[in-house]
Amino acid sequence: MARALVKGPASDRTAAQWASSVQVGERTLHRAFVVKTGLTFAAWRREVLLDAALTLLRDPGTSVSQVTAAVGFRTSTGFIWAFRTRFGLTPTAWRDGQDAADAPGVLPSGPPGWSAASAPPSLNHGFHLLLWVYRGSMRLTVGGRILDVAKGEVAWMPAYRGHG
Repeated sequence: MARALVKGPASDRTAAQWASSVQVGERTLHRAFVVKTGLTFAAWRREVLLDAALTLLRDPGTSVSQVTAAVGFRTSTGFIWAFRTRFGLTPTAWRDGQDAADAPGVLPSGPPGWSAASAPPSLNHGFHLLLWVYRGSMRLTVGGRILDVAKGEVAWMPAYRGHG
């Protein structure tokens, strides 16, 4: 389901329809998302949409209204509000600041090395990370949420969130 949402972020399927497609109840889907990602289904989906928008906004020939439609927001106003809330800039201002190294949403040149990612004081970069606990356990902060991840479990750390 997550891969399908990433491939087709503009899908208008509801949480109930997604839950049915993976043969779980809607409440189970919502609980699982919070437990596994630290985000609600709606917040996770919004992150996917905004991530897809960043890719489209890199093309200066694509208008904000085209990006809005391509990623599945109903209105440009809603898209601009969500984008500004997430990145602190409007989509146009973000696009204009693409050359600035410290512009929100600009991806670093490459992901951190595994040694840097294994015990960092904080991860707040443009890469989504999946962490699998081979043995033992870990405590992970995603935004303001604390997750305890046990042996054999996977945690997703969404890009541009404060992590620890």
